Amino acid sequence: FEMTGLLLAGLAPFILMGLVVGHLVPADALVPTVGGLVVVFALLGGALGSFFSSGAMLAFTKLLPSFWLAPAGNAALVGGDWPAEGWIVVAGWTVALAFLATLAYRRDTARA
Repeated sequence: FEMTGLLLAGLAPFILMGLVVGHLVPADALVPTVGGLVVVFALLGGALGSFFSSGAMLAFTKLLPSFWLAPAGNAALVGGDWPAEGWIVVAGWTVALAFLATLAYRRDTARA
């Protein structure tokens, strides 16, 4: 259960981001928008290898939820804990995106 919970917690911001984008972006622009977001988050989050090992850019990438997906998977598979910093970052993004998803949904359904 721990592995599933960690991975779902790490994916929660991206699920909510999909809801926000789905309500704000026209249907014909969804594929390039989502593709662009995936590439940006994957590159900056280190999914394709870490580009930054120290400095301000590493500090910036640690503020992205995609940075914490690899440590979540590693903690789930190998054992150990997910750092508190990861929980804080993912929780912050989840709360912020839940708020934005709510606003986008209300705006989208108010027009109907």
